[in-house]
Amino acid sequence: MSDLLTPLMLVMDGDEVDAFWTFNGLMERITHNFDMEKLMKELKDLSTVMKYLDPALKAYIDSNDPRLYFCFRWLLVQFKREFSFDDVMRLWEILWTGKPCKNFHLLFAYAILETEKNTLIENRFSSTEILRVGAPGSCSGLFDRIV
Repeated sequence: MSDLLTPLMLVMDGDEVDAFWTFNGLMERITHNFDMEKLMKELKDLSTVMKYLDPALKAYIDSNDPRLYFCFRWLLVQFKREFSFDDVMRLWEILWTGKPCKNFHLLFAYAILETEKNTLIENRFSSTEILRVGAPGSCSGLFDRIV
């Protein structure tokens, strides 16, 4: 929870009341992330997105981690650990609007993979190495290319 609350406390300049109510609204919005069955469905939906947008990338990922467990944290904490604080704040603002669609976070996750596709395939990354693509801070510099 601190992954989600800490940035809110900073943005709210320590105002605990505003941070609490913002956090409460956030939790209502992403409560499904803490239901394993629903989060697994989101990973499956991400796999479906890849199936239609980039079958070659999906085939490569399927040969390493067909359940996309390396994306688990991305969805659980809304990419908070993958990007700089400023980029996360920009991304959260986009995600929380619900626009351009309610599943934009899945398209964003796909965009990370698509952006790193050549690196993954050329270097024959295993599932453990694919996980490093989303390691804390590893997506620095990707945000502006994706958005």
